[in-house]
Amino acid sequence: MPERIYVDFNSREDDGIIIPMATAAADGGRYRIGDSVTLYDECLEVQAKLHYHVEYKWWIGVPDWKTFKHFS
Repeated sequence: MPERIYVDFNSREDDGIIIPMATAAADGGRYRIGDSVTLYDECLEVQAKLHYHVEYKWWIGVPDWKTFKHFS
């Protein structure tokens, strides 16, 4: 089962959703480019692949919008 990562879906980069710095800093090196994860917040959930933005040095989740779920 993919790791679940809480995100702010408003924190977008051209390539995808930015992974929060606190989450990325606490990852202990376990994230790898191409890992499958589930991005979520209080209302939304989507499957994504991890990528690393070398210039800004942050992790990005690239969503597969076909897996998007909205919870009400």
